[in-house]
Amino acid sequence: MNLLNYYNKITNDASEYEMQEQIDKFLKEQKFRKWNGWQYEDLPKVVIREFRVPEVGRISDHVLLINNRRVVNFECKLDDIGTVIRQAKDHLRWCDYSVIIMPPDRSYIANYYKAECIREGIGLYYWFKDIGLFEFILPDFNRKKDLKLRSEIIGRVLAHKQI
Repeated sequence: MNLLNYYNKITNDASEYEMQEQIDKFLKEQKFRKWNGWQYEDLPKVVIREFRVPEVGRISDHVLLINNRRVVNFECKLDDIGTVIRQAKDHLRWCDYSVIIMPPDRSYIANYYKAECIREGIGLYYWFKDIGLFEFILPDFNRKKDLKLRSEIIGRVLAHKQI
């Protein structure tokens, strides 16, 4: 039995709010570490949900800032892969990594869209209501971003954390 087909039945009754809640909890509990030569040290992180980015005309579902240096955008959708790819592309104007999170059973994700994610450097994670996230396509580091816009947004993320 195909594992994905087995878990496909689980997300049929899920809502986008449930998905975002679970991902928010996952990101807040996730530890990011680096080796400093003697030991691993935990890196500081900021997780913000529903972060408005007027420069691209979008609201990011989740923004993750790691060590005040790496910015990751997460877009969550239950279906409509074409729309969520456009959203992720818009966020590539300012972020280091852009990731789409979708349940694999709610929307057919054609090979064309998977190839587009790879070509654009967008990550694709599958979400299952009862077991969490499964990395399908890893995101690539975005070298084409607007560095000035990125710096402004990092400043807003840090200011938002202190509120």
